[in-house]
Amino acid sequence: MFKWILFFIVFILLISGSFAGYLYTNREEFLSKWLTGALGTKVSIHAIDIKNDGFTISGLAIKNPPSCSLKNAFSADRIDVQLNWKQQLPALFGIQKQAIVIDKIAIDNPELGIEVTSLLNLQTNWKTIIDNITPTSSPSPAKDSRSFIVKKCVLTHIQMNVTNDTLVPLSLHPAPIASIEMNNIGSDKARSLSEVLYSIFKRLSEEAVSHATGDTKPALPSTGEYKNP
Repeated sequence: MFKWILFFIVFILLISGSFAGYLYTNREEFLSKWLTGALGTKVSIHAIDIKNDGFTISGLAIKNPPSCSLKNAFSADRIDVQLNWKQQLPALFGIQKQAIVIDKIAIDNPELGIEVTSLLNLQTNWKTIIDNITPTSSPSPAKDSRSFIVKKCVLTHIQMNVTNDTLVPLSLHPAPIASIEMNNIGSDKARSLSEVLYSIFKRLSEEAVSHATGDTKPALPSTGEYKNP
């Protein structure tokens, strides 16, 4: 009996190791496919480099919906994600049900493409993308096997390309946004990765539209609080 139990344990470990190896080898494809499904538009990633204190995503691009003329809604050459692997691995592999804590997400010099698709209520490409990950369509942490807390997310020197092809064709390149900082996303209640994306991109898109139109009123609180639209 002991031999069968030992064989079963070894078998499970081999399967788990093989799956982990597959995810590691195909990490760019796995994450880009997940993001594509979550955002409802194609996402490409050039590389993911694992480091002692987190990982770096290189060459991330979020394509615009097919009806848009701009190629990308968002692109960044480098995204640095800091987390403590030793503390977070049990949660990442589902061994423990605790929330995965990300210490910091830093994105420098990203490019944001904003395309006005309708002058009625200022509809944009980002409204379409955000609608794909609203609370009604996103999985809740209770249904998602993994939940997240992001202590800090900082975007600096945000470049913008704004176009309007509705009535009068227009192309603008506003001055870059110096920085947008969000703190303690999910600290009140841990959230699914879709909900984290919702908080970050909703804040980013609203700040960008306000900046481009000259309205400096903040779009969302600096905590990055997850609220129903």
